[in-house]
Amino acid sequence: MSTSSQTDDALERINIASLFVESIMYGWLLISFVFAMRYMILDESGMKMKRCVHWYLVVVALLLFSFATVDVCLGLVRVLRLDVHFPPTGVDTMLVIGIFIAIVIVDAVLVFRCWVVYLHSLKVICLPAALWLGTTATVIFYVYNTVALHVGTPVDTARLEHSLEAILSLTIVQNIVSTGLIAARIWRIDRESARFRTRRTQKSHLQMVIRIVIESGLLCTLSALCSFISFWSDKNAGYIASDAEIQLVSIAYNLIIIRTANQTSDEYAFPTSPSSGSGPALQLSIVRARDRTSGNFEAAPAM
Repeated sequence: MSTSSQTDDALERINIASLFVESIMYGWLLISFVFAMRYMILDESGMKMKRCVHWYLVVVALLLFSFATVDVCLGLVRVLRLDVHFPPTGVDTMLVIGIFIAIVIVDAVLVFRCWVVYLHSLKVICLPAALWLGTTATVIFYVYNTVALHVGTPVDTARLEHSLEAILSLTIVQNIVSTGLIAARIWRIDRESARFRTRRTQKSHLQMVIRIVIESGLLCTLSALCSFISFWSDKNAGYIASDAEIQLVSIAYNLIIIRTANQTSDEYAFPTSPSSGSGPALQLSIVRARDRTSGNFEAAPAM
């Protein structure tokens, strides 16, 4: 058997393994997407639309689901060898573009949540925003050079590989920083609001939100870390990890919405007396923190 034939067989096995893993993840994504859309659009009865729907969250969920669906379809096209009408490795190019656009969208939502939780403070989000801009610029560089390489333009492949490592590294750091900032802010609000809590025998709602935010952030971080390690140690394994990553980041986004949907919002009793200055301000911080982090509470004041 020739070397070229062995390479083709190895690549085919990788494509099949990648599609298998991605299809399993897509099944989980499909279930989480249906539940997330239900909680974002419909009220508690499930029969009527909410009075206040956060449409930007709905649009992001639809975009992520669309990219994940296209990714699975392109993987199927690649395995069934239906890409004869595309340029060489054209399907791979489209897969890479879809994966990185999804990562940029998820990171942008994380920066936005951090900005809102800190009551629109630009100082706090300087570092997360800078990391996101760096990721976006590197993604544009990588996509441009990948397309140029596939159309026959000479490209420094070493710089291309370094840019891929930079994207994954920036994503990991940005997820850690933004998730940490959000969790720290909500934890501080929870401590300040402890004296207003009406139910002291259980974990507060904001403590549950902290846990959900951290777990979802860890899921995104670990998926990027797995891709980074896989590409660094074995490029073939990296293809499988990157195809699974687009599904995982979409699942993580939906899980925040699903897991916070059924949390009660009547946990705090605030004084209504004008002499109590900290109560209303603290109430506003609590409502904004939980509302904009999860997108499922209708009681939040307009911003």
